[in-house]
Amino acid sequence: MKYWAIIFLPLFSVFGQSETKLYQTTVEAGFLAGGKASHRTIVFRSGGELNGIFSKAYYKRLQLGLGMGAIALEDEVFVPIFFNARLKLTQKASGTFMAFRTGYAFGANPSATSIENSSYRGGWHARSTFGYQSRLSESLDLQFGFNISHQQGILDRRFISSQINQRERLRFFLFSLHIGCVFL
Repeated sequence: MKYWAIIFLPLFSVFGQSETKLYQTTVEAGFLAGGKASHRTIVFRSGGELNGIFSKAYYKRLQLGLGMGAIALEDEVFVPIFFNARLKLTQKASGTFMAFRTGYAFGANPSATSIENSSYRGGWHARSTFGYQSRLSESLDLQFGFNISHQQGILDRRFISSQINQRERLRFFLFSLHIGCVFL
């Protein structure tokens, strides 16, 4: 019985403290455009993303948290799990902010893995953001942001007939605009 208390006590303390505005949940969606660098070529990629971040306020302007998202490009899909740091540049409720996140993204590419003995996986994920947050009510903010993202992927192919293994490291450099809601 005491093990259940250890698991659920932190959850109840999170919900109990939400009245003090220490915790916030952010949901954001955006459009991505950029390129995939592979060997010596760059291939244009575009798509959408959806992210959810749960964070805690430290001091008045700094929030640290964890998040998860989905990035859907033309051929590739990534699911990043990340640590997020956000710094408001003003003391006011509305104003500019900067954010940085880093983590790992699981990846898939159905068209690349349709070839026999091929596998595709994600890799390191990072994104920096500059944006503006506007207070709508006591419990809701609206935010707009410009992002620069870096995503890695790995494509492995094994050719049985020639006993050759090929590994291609992919790097995605993406720019995006997002809109989001911050629940305080």
